[in-house]
Formats: sequence, structure tokens, C-alpha cells
Amino acid sequence: MPGLIQISEAASIGLHACLWLAAQKGRLCRGAEICRRFGFSAAHFAKVMQALARAGLVESVRGPRGGTRLARDPGAITLLEVYENLNGPAAPGRCLLAPRFCAARCCPLGRELDRANRGLRDTLAKTTLLSLSAATDWSGIAKHKKNPVNPERGEEG
Repeated sequence: MPGLIQISEAASIGLHACLWLAAQKGRLCRGAEICRRFGFSAAHFAKVMQALARAGLVESVRGPRGGTRLARDPGAITLLEVYENLNGPAAPGRCLLAPRFCAARCCPLGRELDRANRGLRDTLAKTTLLSLSAATDWSGIAKHKKNPVNPERGEEG
């Protein structure tokens, strides 16, 4: 059963990759290594990293000793910043009906969805890559047999 919170595959790739890079403390990491660890599509990973590089969140170094690393201190990058640079601004919640049927001005469902979305946005805004990465046990990452972003694909890399 899927969860109630759904985020794009790009945001999932970006958030996981940035958390991994935060744990590496400035070490350059090859894209192939990250894709293999998390089961990401190399092409989709590259597009996500390009978007994050344009936003100034990651930087790439070419060459045999090259790779990707965070461009800023992981304590200064929030999960919301990563998310919004890949998906655009997090919009407030609203009623599940189309606006022409419910303007959400007095809709009790729209108010609850807005409250939940604001709570999640606040959590993402106050959670830094450094704080979440430091609290993560990374030892099991390489053991994934299924792609955590798209379980039907299986392991890639």
C-alpha cells in the first residue's frame, strides 16, 4: 500500500543523493557509485544532479579523480531547499476536488490538507542535510536488492 505522502522520483533521487553526499564530508563521489548504492537510473541521476548544480547545491569535478560533492556546508542546506529546487515551490494544500467545484475557502478537508502540508513543509525547512545524515545508519544502503525509488526495476548499475 503506497503511503499518503508522494514525492517525485527526481526529488527522491536528489534528497537521497544529497544526504549521502553530506555523510561523505566533502569527499568526491562518483555518480556510478551513488547509482549502484541506491539503485538509481544513471540518466535520471545525471539530470537531477545537473539541476542541483544549477541551483548551487552540488558541484561536479571532471577527470579520473572527479565526482560530485555538496557545494555548500550540509548544515546550511535544508531538505526543503533540495526539494523545491527539483519540484518548484511547495504549494499549500487544498481540497481534493477541482477548484471549480470547491474553492477551499471554507472546505474542512482543504483546511486539514493545508495544515498537514504546512507541517511537512516546516519540518523539511528546519531539517538540514547534516542533521539527518548524521542520524542515519548508512551501513545497509549497499545491500538493497530493489530500487527504493522504483521497486519494479530491481538493482541497477
